[in-house]
Amino acid sequence: MAVDKELVLVTGASGFLGAHCVKALLDKGYRVRGTVRSLKNAHKVEPVRKLDPSGARLSLVEADLNKKDGWEKAVSGCDYVLHVASPFPLGGTQETIDTAIAGTKNVLEACAEEISVKKVVLTSSVAAISEGHRASKERIDESFWSLLEGAVAYVKSKTLAERAAWDYVNQKTHKNNFPLTTINPGFIIGPPLTDDKGSSVEVIMQMMSLPAVPRITFGCIDVRDVAKAHVEAMERPESNGMRVICAEADPHYMVELGKRLQREFASQGYSPAAKTLPDFIIKIGSLFSAQFSAIVGRLGHETRFDNTRLREVLHVQPNDSREALVDMVYELIDRGIIKKTTKYRPRKA
Repeated sequence: MAVDKELVLVTGASGFLGAHCVKALLDKGYRVRGTVRSLKNAHKVEPVRKLDPSGARLSLVEADLNKKDGWEKAVSGCDYVLHVASPFPLGGTQETIDTAIAGTKNVLEACAEEISVKKVVLTSSVAAISEGHRASKERIDESFWSLLEGAVAYVKSKTLAERAAWDYVNQKTHKNNFPLTTINPGFIIGPPLTDDKGSSVEVIMQMMSLPAVPRITFGCIDVRDVAKAHVEAMERPESNGMRVICAEADPHYMVELGKRLQREFASQGYSPAAKTLPDFIIKIGSLFSAQFSAIVGRLGHETRFDNTRLREVLHVQPNDSREALVDMVYELIDRGIIKKTTKYRPRKA
């Protein structure tokens, strides 16, 4: 079947990653159906519609992760499904966990009843792989699963939702026994296509204004690489049944990212964090702050990933995330999400 005849469902189409997945698919000639929670929310919906101004190859439908209703209609007639939608709060609660698991089951159950679906690609996270293994000297690969004792809600949500997905697909007792690939991204950065202030944007906004940052690392990845990985996984049957770590092999300390931002934006009237906050402040703060409590156990840990599958199976060579970060901040300023200074110099196209 020709690409321009194939229909791909992208859940969470208005989100940071979802919008990039929509764009990547449209750029390759696919027809796309995206889910949003409400078609009445113009702030979220209109930027996605602009990715296909003619409306010839993009349509949007309503579907809620917490409700079974709507998913059979959303999946109907689709050749592929990219299940990207999932809650990503900075902290998280039991509701975060319940929503991630329920949403995944609702989407997969609908796919299992729709014989047109050839494959599902699920967005998971390295949070489902590396938690509890940070002290390991070896590189973390896809054979690892996060250890959940004492883990924060977000880690539990991604791990339990992904396990639920594999358990469901591996039953192979459904009307449609489709193959599954999971993409497990690190901390996603890069230029947004919408004005949605997701958790990635919130973290970077804080970095642009805080005087110092904790001594923690991120395994980073450019959002454009993550979207490309989803499309490659969809198209490549050799990835069927695989988990794929989607992150740079080596982590970056927050202060390293802050120094890159300082080099780019200090002369433009901004003060990105380029100093490290002493550990003892985080430890004291953890007694009173849930946000500090969530990072106190990560101080100084450097998790290194084996991203061989990303490079050799999906043929995605990760961009330098420090440059993706610079692209991100320019876009946030141009969109008015970060306030422009009088010294701001827009990038030349």
